Amino acid sequence: MSKGADLLIGKAEVLAKGLRKKVSELTAYGIDAAAVDRLETEIERLRQTDAETEAQLAILNRKREANTEARITLYEDVQALKHIVKTEFDKTDWHLYGVEDKQ
Repeated sequence: MSKGADLLIGKAEVLAKGLRKKVSELTAYGIDAAAVDRLETEIERLRQTDAETEAQLAILNRKREANTEARITLYEDVQALKHIVKTEFDKTDWHLYGVEDKQ
């Protein structure tokens, strides 16, 4: 669970518990059992959506790592192949092998 959501849920649970105990005294202020029920429902909704978000972030992080590995491998392969062309062939022929002379 994310730290921000965890802190907010903790505070909301303490509030809901306190309000639930004193709901009869709070009705004059517009706080009734239904308001506390809504608060508890929102706590559960945040808990669920935060868990789903964390799961999706974990998947995204794994994909990002795989993407980074693929980029590194491709870069290394390109560099190695270009090096072969540049060392084995005349500079005027590099373009025939897809190697550009940037000088």
